[in-house]
Amino acid sequence: MLWFAMMSSSLLATRRSCRRLFVEVGQVIEVEVERLTNLGEGVARHGEEGVVVMVPYTAPGERVRCRVWRTHKQHANADLVEILRASPERVEPQCALFGDCGGCQYQHVSLSEQRAWKRRHVEDALRRLAGAQGENDNDFVEAVRGGDRAYGYRSKLTPHYDTPRGEDVGPIGFNNCFRKVVDVPRCEIATDAINARLPSLRDEARERVREAVRKLAEPPRSRRPRKPRGATLLLRDHEGDVATDHHDVVAERVAGLAFEFKAGDFWQNNPDALPLLVDHVVSEARAEGMRYLADCYCGGGLFALCAAAHFHEVVGLEISETNVASATANARANDVRNVRFEAGKAEDLFRGVRDDLPPEETAVILDPPRRGASKEFIDQLLAYAPARIVYVSCDPATQARDAAFLLEGGGYTIARAVPFDLFPQTRHIESVVTFEKKNKQPTTPPSAFVVVNAPSSPRAAVLLFAATDYTGEDPWGDLGLSPGASATEIRRAYRRAAMRTHPDVNKSPDAEQEFKRISDAYELVRDPDALRKWQVRRGWRQSGSTGRARSRAAPRSSPSGRPQWAPPRQPEYDDAGGDSFGAIFGDMLRGFATAPGASARAVVDDLLDILEQTTEQNGAGPRDFATETERRRAETDQRKLVDRLSNMLKSEIEPKLASAKANEAAVRTKRDVDEMLAAVEKTAGLQAKKTACERQLKIARKELDAIMRAQVGNVGPNYYDDPAAWRQPSYQPSPSRPPPPPPSDLDDRVARELDELKRSIDRRK
Repeated sequence: MLWFAMMSSSLLATRRSCRRLFVEVGQVIEVEVERLTNLGEGVARHGEEGVVVMVPYTAPGERVRCRVWRTHKQHANADLVEILRASPERVEPQCALFGDCGGCQYQHVSLSEQRAWKRRHVEDALRRLAGAQGENDNDFVEAVRGGDRAYGYRSKLTPHYDTPRGEDVGPIGFNNCFRKVVDVPRCEIATDAINARLPSLRDEARERVREAVRKLAEPPRSRRPRKPRGATLLLRDHEGDVATDHHDVVAERVAGLAFEFKAGDFWQNNPDALPLLVDHVVSEARAEGMRYLADCYCGGGLFALCAAAHFHEVVGLEISETNVASATANARANDVRNVRFEAGKAEDLFRGVRDDLPPEETAVILDPPRRGASKEFIDQLLAYAPARIVYVSCDPATQARDAAFLLEGGGYTIARAVPFDLFPQTRHIESVVTFEKKNKQPTTPPSAFVVVNAPSSPRAAVLLFAATDYTGEDPWGDLGLSPGASATEIRRAYRRAAMRTHPDVNKSPDAEQEFKRISDAYELVRDPDALRKWQVRRGWRQSGSTGRARSRAAPRSSPSGRPQWAPPRQPEYDDAGGDSFGAIFGDMLRGFATAPGASARAVVDDLLDILEQTTEQNGAGPRDFATETERRRAETDQRKLVDRLSNMLKSEIEPKLASAKANEAAVRTKRDVDEMLAAVEKTAGLQAKKTACERQLKIARKELDAIMRAQVGNVGPNYYDDPAAWRQPSYQPSPSRPPPPPPSDLDDRVARELDELKRSIDRRK
């Protein structure tokens, strides 16, 4: 009986999956169109069974006669035969090829009806795929916006042709629904300039094919010509001219800015409606409280540069190095100075943004390709958690898919959804959805940073050290390991220690604290970067360094009268950067320095360690001052620091760096190892100092901005007049503690590298 029941259920399932649609291929039926799909096809139902029939080039409310040409399990496709009752929104198509060419889907419908259905498609996608809700349709997704031109708006056209047969190129145009090329001598939605150039470009393509065929017929040569293949033509209208080469540089103006890009690169192809889209995106991003902007998938920098005037700092993020170079050139051409562009992989695109742009004051513009944002990018975006996200997409389905992650896992709500019709007469739509973070918290300086700052002096240096969870002295010893243990040994040691110290096993009152210390030590030693940074921090705060060994000398006096350690001499720091560099960065470098007389390579290592452990002062909110006089005094001091850093960078470091690079290039031709190493070390030192100066200049400018926005009154003692109010480094070295041993291991390794380099040069001689 059990076997019979299983067979019966299987047969029933098979019959259901193969149920007849009650329509056959070739059958002519009458249906009434109910709605439009996002592909532009009319949806109708036939018979009592309600068989779904898809009929292109129809409008909702029409009764039509159609012929079925293909059936599926759930629906059928049919061709329009006759319109029995036309819709009041039906209009006469302007193109004679409409219905044959696959480029347009909506020419038979009025522009207002096209946009009404495009709005509904965006709403349906957000409701169905993202679970978004609204009080009513008008509040949820707004009416579609677009330009006034329904035809003659498209500034880029890419007709193509298949592999020629002999000298006959065949049709040059666009694919229809059967993937066959339809010959298009004129495109009604393209600009007049493109249509004027199209006939001659078609003739040129045919002539190139005929020439290639003639070369194939010639006698064999050492290098045979290629057989002609199918190709895609390009026509890009820019300022009345038409570019036909993918590598031609073209220009367009948007929001008063000039943008240059290659004719074959991606760019919105409706110059009439593009300003509307840009204005809306910038307006949504510059909401109250938003001071920073991250433009992701920034391309040529369109949104980043147009929005730069409304933000304190803008960062453009891209995967393509070519796009970053183009965006940087556009920023330079338009003299936009508060924007920078960075390239990186999808999985670490936000690595440099977290430290520079506080998420609670940052808006993110997201404009990915049609396939949507990658999973790695969405994970980063959720971890970064900006206060506002403006998502621009040309595919509402992939946008809704990504929106589901933001709504469910990111704690965001949809503040606004506005579609833009950049492609009239076609099914394509541009959708802009604004997301806001729920329960936004006020901006507070992160507690995971130790701040070192003395703003009363232009010689002050601001360092933000990221703190680690590990509070012990020796993570290797806590795990019962020696430094350099393998990953397997680390994992096994952690398991043994965890089994011994876990509160469920160990009932000691200190078990929980001990287990946390073991876990933090494990997380530290398994990450080489985190371990090295912890070692560097320990070397800064303690006299004995666990990383690169450092020696200290006698203490010197600080502005507050407290002793600080400094080497007896540090000529390398001052020689490379000049007196200004040593004056401004002296406190920083002498508190974190190699042994006296160390090599330039060790000095460069010191600088790189400092740069790794420093970041922008992104938590610098408005400061409070007792009187306006105090605020002005602080502003004057900070302006002096900014001016001094700027002058030092332009007049001292950059000229010396250029000279050092030229000297290095000249020395390399002499093949002298000692001279070459000395030149390389000097260049590296200057480059590190240039990077340090640039970062400190950015920090100083942010500090100046915070002081200018500060409030006056309701504060305690004067921060700038009272030396006791200065924030001093948490580390105060003990004079009685002996200095660490010299870095013998590092010197030995450098010596071995130099010997090997000399031997290799001798062998070449």
